[in-house]
Amino acid sequence: MSIPAGWYDDGSGRQRWWDGAQWTEHYAPVEAAPVPVFEPPYVADDAAAGRQWSLSSTGPATSGYPGAQLPVAYGSVPAEAAARRPSVPGWVGFGLSIAGLVLACIPPVVGVGLLVLLAAIVLSIIALVRPGARWPGVTGLIVSAVGVMIAFVVLFVSFVSSSFDRLADDPTSTWPLPSESAEPPAATAPPGSETIDWWELQVGDCLPTDQPLYEDTGELVILPCATEHSEEVFHEYAMTQDDFPGDKATEVEAMRACEEAFTEFVGTPYEESELDFYGFWPNEDTWEFGDDRSVQCIVYDPVGDVVTGSLRGAAR
Repeated sequence: MSIPAGWYDDGSGRQRWWDGAQWTEHYAPVEAAPVPVFEPPYVADDAAAGRQWSLSSTGPATSGYPGAQLPVAYGSVPAEAAARRPSVPGWVGFGLSIAGLVLACIPPVVGVGLLVLLAAIVLSIIALVRPGARWPGVTGLIVSAVGVMIAFVVLFVSFVSSSFDRLADDPTSTWPLPSESAEPPAATAPPGSETIDWWELQVGDCLPTDQPLYEDTGELVILPCATEHSEEVFHEYAMTQDDFPGDKATEVEAMRACEEAFTEFVGTPYEESELDFYGFWPNEDTWEFGDDRSVQCIVYDPVGDVVTGSLRGAAR
């Protein structure tokens, strides 16, 4: 299409001569009367049939034609309209945040829920930095944050629950722990027995096969040697040192004394006997605070056979 030659506003506010193909260097005098603007409806050629161009002297001039106004579609969108425009990333992020929140509440798929929430957070952030409505992005971030917290709570509860289940299923575990208030089962003492403190043992006292030793109180059950038993006190003496000689020195002295008395009591040297012995002796606390100096030597059968009567002179 072509615009007829004439005076037109070139966009600077002055009238300039259009020769029908391009602008010339001729300007109308300022005092000259304004030339009427040519504003006939103009129909494009067959290649653009149906589209109209309007010419206006008040609009900005294009590079090719005088006074031509661009259609509104090519202009800038007002900020208010952009703010009201839907935000696709925001709506997608909002939808993913809802889906992730639901999945985070289901333990078997909580991991999938975390991945969905991560995608929702990324899309919501993109929505906040792009033109368009921002409230879907803000809402998506809030819902995603709540979903992430719920997911971590579900993971923690699932881990603790599975740990308890493994302890309950493991026969070697100590779960459940015994109650602190539970008292130990009472030991059944044999007929004719009595309970004494271990430092009160004397030669001739015998101990039952299942000895209920009360470690907290240091008490032992003794019974007559005429009944079935497995251990017998065969030697006792008191240490004569003024000061405690130390744990190792005390043990060495007590074991040497017991071994010497063993041969005399059983009738067979300790190295050749099928019997064995152990002993009780003081430690530093009982030495200092209980004035304990007693050493007791006890003979027994390592095989676990019970004895009726004394092992004195057994020659075994």
